[in-house]
Parts: sequence; structure tokens; C-alpha cells
Amino acid sequence: QGTYNPNMPVRQLMYLGRQYDKYIKKTRQNVYGSKLMTLPVPRLAVFYNGIDKKTDRILKLSDSFSKDSDAARSDVEVQVHMYNIRPQYDSDLLSECRPLSEYSWFIEEIRKNRETMGIEQAVDKAIDDMPTEFEIRDFLIGNKSEVRNMCLTEYDEAETMKMFREEGKEEERSSRIARMLQDGKSVEAIVDFCGYTHDEVREVEDSLLAAKLNPSADDAGSSRKILRNHAEMPI
Repeated sequence: QGTYNPNMPVRQLMYLGRQYDKYIKKTRQNVYGSKLMTLPVPRLAVFYNGIDKKTDRILKLSDSFSKDSDAARSDVEVQVHMYNIRPQYDSDLLSECRPLSEYSWFIEEIRKNRETMGIEQAVDKAIDDMPTEFEIRDFLIGNKSEVRNMCLTEYDEAETMKMFREEGKEEERSSRIARMLQDGKSVEAIVDFCGYTHDEVREVEDSLLAAKLNPSADDAGSSRKILRNHAEMPI
């Protein structure tokens, strides 16, 4: 998480509900039956690596409740453990988890490189400069293209989220959704990251699919308009 977000409890609650739904279907359990289901215990965490000075903390759903309400009477509470994984914070978590420590180093190198170069070059240089003994090095090298694409979309989250907040036109929203879909992002990922609804994302997805399968005049024109906006959008 490159930007501090106090709304992670409700976001992870929504995500948890979707994951439980998938798990219940996968394990063929009956949510309406008389037999008690067996579910995995959820652990909610956020690894924060933004530039704002934020210490480890617990984010609570109840923090979002109206000040006029009696939060103590709520039957639902969600806690998300936020860990600052930047090296200068010397988190115990980094010393206990080598891959996470190496990932923290990797992000810091990208941030340093970006002072003098673009994001793609910054990612490539960080991978090239990574010590050979790092456990994650082979994985990053083998998946360099995917890692670069991920960083293009997610690394500078603060700038991206500002762009989303400032958007005001439906065409701009559609073009951004189209861009993320064509970058390989799933509907769920776009919903989680951007805060768009499933209907908004699937509407664009259906429009793009219709243009490929049955490019009628209306659909093709609409899709070309979306893709043209998508192509003109600055990275």
C-alpha cells in the first residue's frame, strides 16, 4: 500500500465476504443448511510503504462509525493490522520475514531510481542491482514484464488515486477501466483498487468484448471511443 488509507477495514470486509463466498462454493458447503460450516480464520493486514510517516497501527471499522452513533452497540467490528515495511522503520516483521524485507528494499530502490528516470527504467534497474543472494531475485527476473506492469499501475498509488478522485466524466472513468482491463487487471482487482462498482467495470468489459465478437456500428463506435480515450490517456 503506497498511500495511507483509513478505509481498509471496510474494503477488506467486502473483500473477505467475496472470498468466503468463493470458499463455500469450492468446498461445497451449504450456507443455508443446519450443519455448521467450517471456515478458515481471517487475518487482515496491510503492508504500508508510502512516504508519509505512519507507524504500525490497528485500523478499525468502528473508527468509521458516525460520532453521533453508539459504536459500542455494534455487532460487527473489523480490525486490520497495518505494518510499515520501509527499512528505516526497522519493523520486527522485516527481520522475521526475509522475502518481505527484500521486497521492501526493492520498493525503496525503485523510489530512489525514479528521481532520475522513468518508472519502467527504475524497475529494471532495481532488479538488475538486486543482490544475487536475494530469494526474490529469480522470481522478479523471470517475471520482469509482469512486475513492470504491476508497478506502472500500482506503485505510484498516490498519483493514481488522485487521478481517480479528480475525474468527473463518465468517458474518463470508462477509459481508465478499459486501460486496466487491457493491462490484464481482473474485475475484482479494479473494484478493490479503484472503488468502482462491479456493474461499472463489467459494463466496460462487455462493451470491449462485444466489439471483438460482434462489432456492429453502435458497439464498434462506442468501443472505439473508449479505446481512443484509453490510448490518449497519459501514463
